[in-house]
Amino acid sequence: MASRRYHWLLFLGLDGLSTACFLWAVCHVAGGRWFWPLALPLTAAVTALLLLLVYLFRRPWGRDPLVRTALILLAAGLLVMSAELAIDLFRFGRVSFGWAPYALIPCWVLSAVAALISRQNKLRAEIEKRLFY
Repeated sequence: MASRRYHWLLFLGLDGLSTACFLWAVCHVAGGRWFWPLALPLTAAVTALLLLLVYLFRRPWGRDPLVRTALILLAAGLLVMSAELAIDLFRFGRVSFGWAPYALIPCWVLSAVAALISRQNKLRAEIEKRLFY
C-alpha cells in the first residue's frame, strides 16, 4: 500500500538533487572549484543510471535475477567510463581513457554471459541443477 503513495521517480530525483546540493555546500565551504566540472557530472551520471535501472527493474522481464545482474553490470561499466571521463576532463582538460576500459570490458562480458544464461532455459536448468542440487 505504501508503494502506491510514493512515486519512485520523484524520490530518486530528489535524492540526486539533495546529493548535488550537499556536494555544492561542501565545495562552497571548502573554497574549491571542483563542483561544476567534477561533482555535478558524476552525481548526474549516478542519478541517471539509478533512475534507468529502477525503471528497467519494474518491467516484467526485468524481474529475473540474471537480467538484473546483467543490467547492473552494464550500468557499472558505464559508470566507470563516465567517472574516468569526468576525472580526465577535470584534471587534464582532455579525454584519454586509461584504466576504465580494463574495468568496462569484464563488466560487459559478464553481463553478456548473464543475459545469455537467462535466455537459454536448458543451460539455466543445467547450471541450477549443478549448483543447487
